[in-house]
Amino acid sequence: MLSILHVSQPVDAGVANAVADLATAQQAAGWKVTVAAPAGGQLQATLERAGIHHLPWQASRNPSLSMATELRDLRRIIDAEQPELVHLHSSKAGLVGRLAIRGKRPTIFQPHGWSFCVASGPARSIITLSERLATRWTDLVVCVSEDERELATRYGLCGDRAISRSTRWTVVCNGVDTQRFRPPSEQEAATARDRLGLAAGAAVVCVGRIARQKGQDILLDAWPDVLRSVPDATLYVVGDGPDRAQLEAQGVPGVCFVGPWDDVRSWLWAADVVALPSRWEGLAYTLLEAMACGRSVVAADATGMRQALVKPIHERRIDLAGPQSPEPVGAGVSALAGAQVGAATRSGLGTGPTAAPPVLPVPDLPVARVATTTSVAIPPAGAVVPIEAAPELAGELVQRLASPSRREAEGRAARRRVIAEFSLHESLEEICRRTSALI
Repeated sequence: MLSILHVSQPVDAGVANAVADLATAQQAAGWKVTVAAPAGGQLQATLERAGIHHLPWQASRNPSLSMATELRDLRRIIDAEQPELVHLHSSKAGLVGRLAIRGKRPTIFQPHGWSFCVASGPARSIITLSERLATRWTDLVVCVSEDERELATRYGLCGDRAISRSTRWTVVCNGVDTQRFRPPSEQEAATARDRLGLAAGAAVVCVGRIARQKGQDILLDAWPDVLRSVPDATLYVVGDGPDRAQLEAQGVPGVCFVGPWDDVRSWLWAADVVALPSRWEGLAYTLLEAMACGRSVVAADATGMRQALVKPIHERRIDLAGPQSPEPVGAGVSALAGAQVGAATRSGLGTGPTAAPPVLPVPDLPVARVATTTSVAIPPAGAVVPIEAAPELAGELVQRLASPSRREAEGRAARRRVIAEFSLHESLEEICRRTSALI
């Protein structure tokens, strides 16, 4: 039985969901799974419901003097558990965990968004150097989007400028449960709007932790421009976080802060358009959930957004060649036989110039339809605008609010793109496969 320890500092939202999904899948596969993370929050509750062992590891979100205590406590956990492999999630666990292990046992790091994207100036240089050095103690880095891998190359973590050439890198995109997150029927969408108490006009929904990373301040800057073109529109900001009080106090007309909400699917079903103005991401789960629900999305050009929404994605389509209704083939085979015999007669290989072609007793059989696989390009599922570009964000939102047919077409494309590239089952299966290969 393979034993694995997951370590995470985030206990809510995207990273917590990723850890819980992966731990649950690995336990179902018969692995011994333990998760070390701060006590409380969504992650611990989910793990307890699934019967997965949770160990409290207190850690703050940002670097601080407490890192020495965090390092000591994590070493004690690892020494006590003796896992065959450690999987570190996000920047804090990634740094502390690799300092604790220092290559003594197989180690996977999954950044879920690079920490140096948060910082600027000297702080960015220090964080980047720390990440580059820590790759020496990493067997595998799992990036959740192509953009995340490209950022690692740009900042010298991998590629020609990498300090460690033995570290393996792979991209396994985040995935979404396409059975739970699915397009609603018209009745389901109307019921969701009624239950949530939405106004009669157009609804733009923004779901996420209310913090600088998620860019709700930019969306509020853009909203007056949206109202000038679509006066009956309402922006619903779903979530909580450190910036909520400040942003809510601005009193921007047409904006409703609804607070945290467990069932975000209801808000996605109720939305006409989903807005994601993030400054940085790995590959946002809310993006994939909105797309799986068949919603058009307007997003800032943070990591992963362009890949999911507008970059070329192809789906495999099986076509059955041949007539829709089976036809008898006896006549066709007889004609072919006659043509072959006639050709033989013309070449002097027949029974004589007056010889008639033989009549073959061929039964009437249905024509078989031949299956062929083709690759079909899927259209974009929304728009991507520059980061912190409020006018462009407003313009793209207005275009979709003014055109139901456009947003509906983009919503259909969104669903197809998710099914083709962002399946939760396939994502978990690939990470489990790569994890097993390290042991």
